[in-house]
Amino acid sequence: MEVAKRAGLVLLPANPLIDIGATRTIVGVMVRGRWLRREELVEKVNDIPAAYQHEIQQVDEDLAEDPMRAEQYLNDHDPMGSLGRAAVSDIARTRGIAKFRRFVWSVRQREPKSKLVYEAGINNLGYSFLNAREYSLAAAILRMNAEDFPQQTSYDSLGEALVKSGGVAQARESYAKALEVDPKYANADFARKFLAGHRPRKQPGARSPSGRTLRDRQRLDRDLGSLP
Repeated sequence: MEVAKRAGLVLLPANPLIDIGATRTIVGVMVRGRWLRREELVEKVNDIPAAYQHEIQQVDEDLAEDPMRAEQYLNDHDPMGSLGRAAVSDIARTRGIAKFRRFVWSVRQREPKSKLVYEAGINNLGYSFLNAREYSLAAAILRMNAEDFPQQTSYDSLGEALVKSGGVAQARESYAKALEVDPKYANADFARKFLAGHRPRKQPGARSPSGRTLRDRQRLDRDLGSLP
């Protein structure tokens, strides 16, 4: 450092080359010519959750009133997409699936190219709930997406959510639909293995085409086999 030169630095209470633990007890930070004490830094960190929640609420309002403005704000301030996903997730979680669906349709009408509420965006939203183990909500969102965009990827995602939420029979239907749309889609091999490994079980007493129950048919076969 030199006199009259600007520098950014972190002041520690001890030499970190001797004790790396010194990096955890910052005394202060000099940034852009401004000195920030530890107390100020702690206060700023503690303010982050409230500020972030306020930003999410603002994005919620903008999405409902002016989707284009919301998209522009997110493009400028949310390069990783985390704020946009948080805002849409908050709407889905707090308003319920019926109101969320109306919200999605409203945004699509105003801003048809919105990445947040188009097929890929809703699919990612469903997976975020899936990863958070909110299986019922994930399945509801992915079912909505499959109804709006009946394509193999939507059905495949819905199948996964249904399996994790306990709806194996419905998952079979979803994987089957995915194969109907595109028998060679990326996850087709898994879908076929799933269908083969989860065949519907015949119910006891189910009747054969002849009208006899399966048990009656087996008894008749035994009787015929015992005839001379």
